[in-house]
Amino acid sequence: MHLGEAQRDMRRAYVNGGVGIFASGLVWTLSGLVTMNINPRARKTIGYSASISA
Repeated sequence: MHLGEAQRDMRRAYVNGGVGIFASGLVWTLSGLVTMNINPRARKTIGYSASISA
C-alpha cells in the first residue's frame, strides 16, 4: 500500500474528521454546561443571571 492509498483509507474510515469535530464540540458544550451549573461565579462572569441564588 502506498502512502496516498493509506491516507485515502484513513480519511474514509474517519469520515474526514467529522466525527472528531462533533465529539469535540459535544465535550466542550457539556463541560460549559457543567461549569455553569456548578460554579455560580462562572455564571456571573458570562452574564448569565437566571436562577442565581447568592
